[in-house]
Amino acid sequence: MKAFFRKHRFKIVLTFLVIVFVYICFYMLWVHVPYTKHKNDLVSIQEEICSQYHYDYDDYFNAYQNKKINYIVKVKIKRKQMYVVCNKKLKKVDTFEGETISKKEVKNAFVQKYQVNPTKVEIGYENDQFVYCLTYKGKDTLLYAFYSLDNGEFLKAYKL
Repeated sequence: MKAFFRKHRFKIVLTFLVIVFVYICFYMLWVHVPYTKHKNDLVSIQEEICSQYHYDYDDYFNAYQNKKINYIVKVKIKRKQMYVVCNKKLKKVDTFEGETISKKEVKNAFVQKYQVNPTKVEIGYENDQFVYCLTYKGKDTLLYAFYSLDNGEFLKAYKL
């Protein structure tokens, strides 16, 4: 048996390396490339919205999906910050200018109400209103809570 491994060591190592290489190639083609393409598509959508409406991007973009996809962008125009929501065809649906409640305050309200820390906090657009959407994914629980963006008022929650 030892003689077999000594004699065929190069072939065994080469076969193992070829199998690992093939596995990495399949991973790149079916997982990494589509993920990267999707992220690049979102960046191009964000850039198109900003250039179409002559906005300056202000470090927030979200593809928010409920019944339909809405793109939410935080922008600056003439030194004013505002949120803009566009539909899938990149037509402006609504804008929000003014003061917003901080993420920290909304997180604290969520923790106070549900005694868990949210997994994700994003800005969404529900029922023609800008909202904070807080998500908690636990072992046996999925919780979505919606708070108003302007005053932090609790709007609704779904627990699955």
